[in-house]
Amino acid sequence: MSRIIRTKFLYRAAVNELDSGHPFAAGMAISLLQDAVEAMAHEAAASVNAQLKTHTNFLEHWDAVAKSASGKQLPYKIEMTELNAARVNFKHLGVNPSLPEARSSAWLRTDF
Repeated sequence: MSRIIRTKFLYRAAVNELDSGHPFAAGMAISLLQDAVEAMAHEAAASVNAQLKTHTNFLEHWDAVAKSASGKQLPYKIEMTELNAARVNFKHLGVNPSLPEARSSAWLRTDF
């Protein structure tokens, strides 16, 4: 249960960052959201006994779940690929996304 609460905390922190409006708000929101999604993907993979490496990369969770005997799949792989690219661009390359870009993205919607 505490892992789900941690995931929810990371998601809410991402939304709060986005709403803060400071110069790095969009990038920080994207980074926090990617952390939340990765934590949830890891839990989902574990719940179907998917084979994970010790240091499984973010998008490998989607493949591991699909290859499991559960017959289940994690949704939104294309959107999560875009999210991960945005995080890498912000964190490693210094590309700061705009607030409107982050707010309108499929992976950081706050209207549901």
